[in-house]
Amino acid sequence: MKSIIKISCFCILFVLVNNLQSFAETIIPSGNVSGNWTVTGSPYKISGHIFVPSGLTLSISPGVRVEFQGHYKVLVQGRVIAIGNLTDSIRFTADDKFTGW
Repeated sequence: MKSIIKISCFCILFVLVNNLQSFAETIIPSGNVSGNWTVTGSPYKISGHIFVPSGLTLSISPGVRVEFQGHYKVLVQGRVIAIGNLTDSIRFTADDKFTGW
């Protein structure tokens, strides 16, 4: 009986942790951006014009979704590295699919 309870508790904990990861999001306000955008912070919701300054890099990991909340620009004077793979794409999309970004 104890082993069934342990297995049940483990299964419930596993489902809760996986569901919490799927609800993560990062709001990106207007301004300078750089660093690493990873799956754990995805989707990255762009809420203003963003800028990668000269000498800085924005790296976007496979599996990340970048979702524009309106008609905002990405201005790059530095570098953007966004390399997905066959099993884990990087998606750039819009909150409103009809108006796009």
